[in-house]
Amino acid sequence: MKKNIRKNNYHVFKVLYIIKIRAFVANILFRVDPKIQKNLKFAQTHKRKTMIINQESELHFAPVDMPGAQNVQMRILIGPRDGSNDIIMRHFSIAQSGETPRHSHDYEHVVRIVRNRGIFHDAQGQKHEVAEGQSLFVAPNETHQFLNPNAEPFEFLCIIPNPERNKCC
Repeated sequence: MKKNIRKNNYHVFKVLYIIKIRAFVANILFRVDPKIQKNLKFAQTHKRKTMIINQESELHFAPVDMPGAQNVQMRILIGPRDGSNDIIMRHFSIAQSGETPRHSHDYEHVVRIVRNRGIFHDAQGQKHEVAEGQSLFVAPNETHQFLNPNAEPFEFLCIIPNPERNKCC
């Protein structure tokens, strides 16, 4: 019986010793390399599935680099870098005389107008004035376009499934 107790104590101490060494190494890495520290914190945060809160003012717009896009900027408010692998929330801003290209894609998306007014050009070729507070649903493969004939920036949120994750075939 004494042998079993000694054996069990040995295993407990061994496990505790390994845990202590790992903590020591992690502590050294945290002090030495901020990049490693950031990556470890990112991995730990996303491993735990914690809520992510992004501050809009800290996320910067980038020009939309797509043929036919004029005076359009976009920023990703929530996306894969935040642990959201299935959906992406984007914020678009279209300056005066700006427009998105007339296009379609194989996934649906929802749009929420958050600032000022603009024009939504639908699949049938009709143009609809849309304004702050309105929401739109764009079906998969539906041709559409957003335009801003006004002096103020036209802004909307667009939520889509992640095209990289939801590729067909």
